[in-house]
Amino acid sequence: MERENVALMLIKHEGVQRNLIGNIIKRIENKGLKIIGMKMLKLSEKQVKELYVNCLHLHYFSEMLDYNSEKPMVAIVVEGPNGNICANEVCGKVGVPGTVRGDFAMTNSRNVLHCSDSEKSIEEIKMFFSEEELFEYSKAGDEWMM
Repeated sequence: MERENVALMLIKHEGVQRNLIGNIIKRIENKGLKIIGMKMLKLSEKQVKELYVNCLHLHYFSEMLDYNSEKPMVAIVVEGPNGNICANEVCGKVGVPGTVRGDFAMTNSRNVLHCSDSEKSIEEIKMFFSEEELFEYSKAGDEWMM
């Protein structure tokens, strides 16, 4: 996978259960990002451990493992100029109005949306999507975004 300007976003199960999928997709598209892959899935324990490898040592990791592997999530791959930066801007932080986490998350640990950081984007995307599941297409207005 030799893609640039991409990011993985996971709408966590509380976002799915609270019917926020459409709202989150709307924010992604309104930002100008192009969705090139999307599917609903349930994370295995192995995937949670790989996704949150930097948290394995934390005392609450077992709770985090259970929480992130118990119900379905929606995995989305987005692309665009500065795609990873823009995806993280959409995601935001809890308490920052106008962002997904700021507007919808109730706590830091139940923050509705995971977004890969730039160093991990490609590796995280490969955990959930094959190259055949990512699509190339043009959108009206793409020439204005470049």
